[in-house]
Amino acid sequence: MVINNNRNSNNKRVRFISYTGEYPNLCSGVLTLEIDGKEYKFGHDYSHYRNGNHMDEDPNNPNFEAFWSTGGCIAGTMENLYAETGEWQIDADDLPEQFRDLADEIDRVFNENVDYGCCGGCI
Repeated sequence: MVINNNRNSNNKRVRFISYTGEYPNLCSGVLTLEIDGKEYKFGHDYSHYRNGNHMDEDPNNPNFEAFWSTGGCIAGTMENLYAETGEWQIDADDLPEQFRDLADEIDRVFNENVDYGCCGGCI
C-alpha cells in the first residue's frame, strides 16, 4: 500500500532482485531493485543497526535508507502476544526523490516478492 502518493506509474521499470530481511528481523534488510536497468540498494541489514549506525551516513554501506514499514502488527495481551501479517506499506515521501514517480510500481514489486510482515521478531 502506497502512502502519500500523488504520482502514477504504469511502466515496467522496476525489477526485484533480492531482499535480505528475515526472521527475527524481517523488516530490517537490504532490498535490491533494478530500476531502468541499474541496480540500487535500499535499507540495511540488522547488523548495521546493531553496530550503532542508525540512519548515519556510513561510507562502507552507501545504500539508500529504507522506505517501507510492516502492514502487520503485534496483538494480544502481555501473556499471549502474537504477530499478524499484512501488506508492506511504502510512504512515497520516504523514497529518494528520483524514484518517487515509481512509488506504485516499487510497491507492487516489493509486495509481490517479500513475505508480508509482521514477523513478530521484535517481541
